[in-house]
Amino acid sequence: MWVKKNFWKVPGRYALLYLYHLFVLGAWRAGRVGRMWAHLRCEVYRFWEYKTFEMRLRGGAMKRIPDSPGKPDPRVLQYD
Repeated sequence: MWVKKNFWKVPGRYALLYLYHLFVLGAWRAGRVGRMWAHLRCEVYRFWEYKTFEMRLRGGAMKRIPDSPGKPDPRVLQYD
């Protein structure tokens, strides 16, 4: 858990993440496709982090979605 908590503070974290996906998860065995997958997976994580930062900066981050909007379907058995 310590690694997950502090990983986002490490400089060069996306290069480390790329190497993790490439060698630890074994994407290198797929050749060019594996390298592209590892790279794109790191880009997804980078964009998530960037988008979260941008949302917090603009003040519209993480609005809670209602758990169950509306009335339940009467045909479905409901448990309390």
